[in-house]
Amino acid sequence: MKKIKIILVLVLVLILLVGCTSLPGLSFLGGKQDKPVIGRGIKMSFMPGAPPTDKIIVSSNSKFLVRVQIDNYSPVQVQGKLKFWDNIPGGVEEHGQAEYDALLEPAQPIFRNNDPNQPIININPSNNLFPKEPLVISYTPETIARGTNLNLFAEWSTTTDYVANIQTSFCLKREADVNVPCSNQEVITSAKFGADASYAPVTIDRIEKSATPFNDNQFYVNLKIVLKNLGGGEIIDASGRKDLLTNFNLLVDGSSSGDCSVGQNVGQVSFSNNEAVVNCVIDGLTAGQSYTDHKLVVSYSFPYKLRIKAGPIPLSVIGNR
Repeated sequence: MKKIKIILVLVLVLILLVGCTSLPGLSFLGGKQDKPVIGRGIKMSFMPGAPPTDKIIVSSNSKFLVRVQIDNYSPVQVQGKLKFWDNIPGGVEEHGQAEYDALLEPAQPIFRNNDPNQPIININPSNNLFPKEPLVISYTPETIARGTNLNLFAEWSTTTDYVANIQTSFCLKREADVNVPCSNQEVITSAKFGADASYAPVTIDRIEKSATPFNDNQFYVNLKIVLKNLGGGEIIDASGRKDLLTNFNLLVDGSSSGDCSVGQNVGQVSFSNNEAVVNCVIDGLTAGQSYTDHKLVVSYSFPYKLRIKAGPIPLSVIGNR
């Protein structure tokens, strides 16, 4: 019985140790920044020590800095704005400018063999620091009650929509041809998409293609396009409308376009639980003599917002209390 108790104690200690190392964000374990880096395609985090996350001294002459880094993995420039606020009455808003223009420079694609005509094999994100001069914050002892914890928020949002262009291809074959590397029913996965699909916050997860012949080599093609918000942020515009793409277009072989289920307004696609489905029908496509590859470009745009928090950070009040 005594051995069993010892084993149970050892198991419990092991569970606690594993839990402590795997859950650093829990407040009672000392976690101070609930989402230190968020985003896919655009990542945002507070700079180390700006703000300090262990403790902030509040005295008549104490100050601390606030600054964020935003990494842009998109090969295009993204325009946005950044703002800060906190939970302290008369806090950040009274200590200098709390809202800034935040233009994100484009990422640099790395091509295979350094040849721009070759596929992109990696992306060097642009590292953007905001504000250009760190925001300086100082609280006075008279305004801070003992035991107060600071929660500091940073929010970046687009001022012009993020634009994504996803490129891929699909094939069509004559029904009678069975020995060709093509299927008229297939699921096109992200492995066949371009670099934009890998780095856009809102991306295409898959395209389900179903081709139905209406004569020997002409087809109706139905594309079920599944989009996902994987960026860790919100699709939301300045008026507060959420989960709507502002534009959606489909182009086949550089000219043909399909009829797509994009809502009552042109280009309007609605998300639910970070996922949206668009069904498109294309007619008049041919399979050629045996089978034919068709180039497909799906372009869409959306407003986006990312938010991070540092805190709770203890405020240690010195003097004048």
